[in-house]
This record gives sequence, C-alpha cells and structure tokens, in this order.
Amino acid sequence: MYRMKDKDSYDIYAVAGFCGGGKKQASEAFMNDLREKKPSEVTVEALNEIKDVFASLLSQGPTAVARFIGTEDARTDSYQRIRTFLKGLPI
Repeated sequence: MYRMKDKDSYDIYAVAGFCGGGKKQASEAFMNDLREKKPSEVTVEALNEIKDVFASLLSQGPTAVARFIGTEDARTDSYQRIRTFLKGLPI
C-alpha cells in the first residue's frame, strides 16, 4: 500500500526520470529487467498502484511532488514523466 508521503512520490518521480538519463531510458532499463525474469505479483501490484497514484494531474502523486519540490511545474512534469515511464510496461 502506498505510504502517502510527499517524498515517496518525489522518489518515484526522480527514479522514473533520471535512471539511465531520462524517462524513456528508465522505462527501457526496467523493461529489460522484466524480460529477464517474470515480474512478481508484488511488483505488478506496486506498478499498478503507482499508475493509480499518478493517474491524472490532480491525483495524489503529482500533487505530492509539487508540494515536495515547491512548484506547480513539478506537478505537470511528474505526471508526464510517470505516464511515459509506465507506457512501455506490461501493466
């Protein structure tokens, strides 16, 4: 279950955007890992929860990132970043 702390949303945002140099590269790296071994049920549940928390600009995830960073621009960026990251994943 998602902990609902602003820093948790920020951490997801940061990893999804900076791992490998960008959101697309982060998604590709994660996909490569998933291809090597079947994702566990817990991994799939966690990804679905992230998808739900970042489902819209006004969802809890983007709102928490905006609060944590202190700018409204972070809301839009985090929403778009997570959507791009999740787009290539089998969830």
